[in-house]
Amino acid sequence: MLRSERPGRKYDPFQYRKCTEAFNEKPSEYICSPENLKHMQEFFRAEILNGTVKRSKLIPVDEKTSVCFYYMEQGNTVVVYAKVRTDSMKKEQLPELDRMFQEFAEEHIQDKAQEKEWYCMLILIADTSSECFLDLMEKSIFQGEKKYRLPVGICLRERKIYIPNQKERYKMDKYQFLEERAKDILGLK
Repeated sequence: MLRSERPGRKYDPFQYRKCTEAFNEKPSEYICSPENLKHMQEFFRAEILNGTVKRSKLIPVDEKTSVCFYYMEQGNTVVVYAKVRTDSMKKEQLPELDRMFQEFAEEHIQDKAQEKEWYCMLILIADTSSECFLDLMEKSIFQGEKKYRLPVGICLRERKIYIPNQKERYKMDKYQFLEERAKDILGLK
């Protein structure tokens, strides 16, 4: 089990801290076009073909939701892209997504996973926006000592891409790395 920095807790990348105001900030918004989605598909296809990134199987969460993990290991670093496709993100789905993340980590990440530095990008593609979707964009950008994450939201009906802003200076370099990767993946540069 991949553990959190907090003693006795597992790492749950899909959870957010609703109680903290420190991270409650509106995300940056970009217009989402079919070209952005095509760019993302081409990005992952090219990374898989050149052997940089590996892909897990597509895992159904429920009738309208699935997740696929793309990942790479480089020395003491693991980069994971969790691509979630759903009609509308619901808070009830988050524990199941965390469980699937744990299973994925146990099955695919090699030795000494606990000692590695983890970068997790959660790419959430939803037909419609929801309270849970927006909470993930506004309240889940906190970084640990060796585990960093960035949720990226794509709302198809609104035709918007959301990338949270890092309000604090703590681990700003880690945030900037993930933000740049998100923009590369979606062709926002």
